[in-house]
Amino acid sequence: MPWKHSAPWKGRSMHRSGGRRTQRRIATSRSQLTQSSDVSSPAATPDAVVVTFQQDGLRDTPAGRLLYYPRCFRSEVPEAQFQEGQKLEFNHRDYAKAIEQFRGFANSKDLALRTGAQFRIARNERSLGTPAGTRCYEKLIGVDGVSIAGVPAGLAAARRGASCSKKWVGRKILGEKPAPSLIF
Repeated sequence: MPWKHSAPWKGRSMHRSGGRRTQRRIATSRSQLTQSSDVSSPAATPDAVVVTFQQDGLRDTPAGRLLYYPRCFRSEVPEAQFQEGQKLEFNHRDYAKAIEQFRGFANSKDLALRTGAQFRIARNERSLGTPAGTRCYEKLIGVDGVSIAGVPAGLAAARRGASCSKKWVGRKILGEKPAPSLIF
C-alpha cells in the first residue's frame, strides 16, 4: 500500500484566513454600531430592529417589530410582611400554618403583596404534595407588573407550576393520596 503524505498546515492556514476574515467582519460591525447613535445608520438594515433602553422604558425602531415587549419597571414583592410565615415554612416545616399566615395577604389590594402571598401559598401547597399548588401557580401566570427576586412573577409561576405538575403526576402514578387542599 503506497504511503500518502498529507499537508496538515494547509488546513490550518485556511482556518486562520477564515478566522481573520470573521474577525474583520466583527470589527467592522462593532465600529458601525459604536460610531453611530443615529438609528438610520448603515447598521440598521431593512431586516434589523434597533432597541434603545431609556429611563422610562425602551424604544424600538422601526416600531412594532419586537415579538415581546418587556415591562421594564416592575414592583418587587415585599419581603418584610412574609417573615413570620417563612419562619413557619423553613424553620419549622409547618406548611399548613405557613399557608394560614400567607392567606392574610392573599386578598390584598396591593398587587405585589397579593402576588407574593399567592406565590408562597403555592410553594407550601407543593411542599404538602397537593395539586392545589399547581392551580395556584397557573393563576399567577397571567400576573404582569410584579417581579419576584427580579424575575417577572408570571414567568416564575410558569416555571414553578411546570415542575410542580411533574411531581404531582409522579405521585399520582405511584398511588399516593394527596393531602387535603388548603387553598382558596
